[in-house]
Amino acid sequence: MKVLIISGGQVDIGQLKNYVQENDYHRIIAADSGLAVCREAGIVPTEILGDFDSLKDPDMIEQYKKRGVPVRTFPERKDYTDTDLAMQHACGFEPEQMDVFGATGSRMDHTMANIFNLSFLAERGIKCRLVDSHNQIEMLKGPCEKVYERREDLPFFSLLACSERVEGLTLKGFSYPLEAFCLERSVSIGISNYLTEKKGTLRFEEGFLLVIRSRD
Repeated sequence: MKVLIISGGQVDIGQLKNYVQENDYHRIIAADSGLAVCREAGIVPTEILGDFDSLKDPDMIEQYKKRGVPVRTFPERKDYTDTDLAMQHACGFEPEQMDVFGATGSRMDHTMANIFNLSFLAERGIKCRLVDSHNQIEMLKGPCEKVYERREDLPFFSLLACSERVEGLTLKGFSYPLEAFCLERSVSIGISNYLTEKKGTLRFEEGFLLVIRSRD
C-alpha cells in the first residue's frame, strides 16, 4: 500500500507528475489547497479533506464531489493542521510507504510541524518522505539499518538527531564515516555528508534520526 498526500505548500508540478507516474499509489489524498495543486497537475485524488480556508476557489470542491470523490470538511478552529489530519487519515490504510508533497514552503511553522509529525509515523513503522524540489526528508526510529544508493540529483546527505541523542550511529560508504557514534541534538556534525560509494549503509541503535537528502 502506497499513499500520496498533496498539501498546500510549495510543489514542483513536474516533479509531482513524475512521482505519480513512477509510483503505484493506491490512495491520493488532497489536503486543503493541495486540491488546487491536484487540478493543476491533472491528478484526481481518491479523497479530499481540510477546512479549506486557503483554497481560493471553493467551487472546486463541488466539482470533485460530482466526480464521486469523498470530501471530509473540518472547522477552521481545530487542533491539527490539514497536513497532520491527512497523515492521521492515511495511517488508517496501514501503508508501507507514504509520500507528502506540499509539506514545506514559506511557513516555517507548518514545515517544522510536518517534519515533527514524521516521528508519529515512524513510531508506527510507516515509512514517509516529505518531498520538494530540493529535498527528500524522512524520519527513522532505532534500532534501524538502511542502505542508500548514491543519487546525483540529491548529492548532500544530512543527519539530525530529533531525540536528545541518537546512539550507535554508524555510516559506511560515506565521505565522513562514523562508527558507533552518539549524535546529539545540539550539534551540526551530521550536515552535508555525501556518498562516495554506489551504496552506503546507515545503522543506529536508539533514537529518532532525521535524514535529509538535498541538492543546492
